[in-house]
Formats: sequence, structure tokens, C-alpha cells
Amino acid sequence: RSGHNVSQHTTLEHLLRRPKVSYAILDEFGQGSGALDGVDKEAVEITIKYEGFIKRAEQQMKQMTSKNKKEIPEGIDYASINIISMEAREKLAKFQPRTIGQAARIGGVNPSDIQALLLHMEVSKRQQQKGNGASAKAATEMKEEAKTVM
Repeated sequence: RSGHNVSQHTTLEHLLRRPKVSYAILDEFGQGSGALDGVDKEAVEITIKYEGFIKRAEQQMKQMTSKNKKEIPEGIDYASINIISMEAREKLAKFQPRTIGQAARIGGVNPSDIQALLLHMEVSKRQQQKGNGASAKAATEMKEEAKTVM
């Protein structure tokens, strides 16, 4: 009836995930639960059909929550971040938010500006770590050289 071929080893949950299969079709073939009313059947169908979307949205919310708490380094030069819109650079420079969450709530700063700011912060952090690593390596080499001279 739904236009889907069904193998013998398919679960009812798997069937409900299919686009044209509804709980009403399961009921028609005697596979639904008589203990559930219409609202409960609809809730079961929605939960099963959209389970993947719901999980993905929950993951995105967790990621955004952790990003909202991420601190913005003091003294960041917003004017030099060319990938952020001019309006966002001006607003960020004016309000000097301390966290990404605060920055995201400033009018005129859109999600793409926040993503660009996060990218800039990550690139700066990596460059700084790379520079510190080079400095540490140079310091170690100088110590080794000083030992051989003495």
C-alpha cells in the first residue's frame, strides 16, 4: 500500500522510518498497538521518523552551549579580522564581549560572523602554539650549545 517492498526480517520501527509508512498502515495490517490512542501513536511515529534529526539537533545544541562559554582573548583586534562583516567588527570592538555567547547576542553580529571569529581565534591559537614550540626548541638548542662550549 505504501509502495515499499518489505522483507521478512524488517522491524516495525524500521518500517515506520520509511517516508510513506504511517502508524495507520501498521494498524491496518494488525501490527499496531491497541493499547495506544491516536495521540500516542502519532508521538511514536514522530519519535521514530525524526530520531536522527532530533539527535543531531541535540548534538548541535551541546556544541553551541560549549562554544557560548568560550572566552574571547582580551585585546583582540576585530578590525584586522577581514572575514567578519564591517558592521560586526564595529559592534564587537565597541562592546568588547568576553565570551562567544555574549558576542552572538550583539545586534548586527550574525552566525557567520561568530563562525569567522571562532575560526580566527583557533588559527591564532595554533600560530601562537607553533611559535611557542619554535621558541622552546630554539631555547633547548641554545642550552645544548652552551653545554658544549663550557
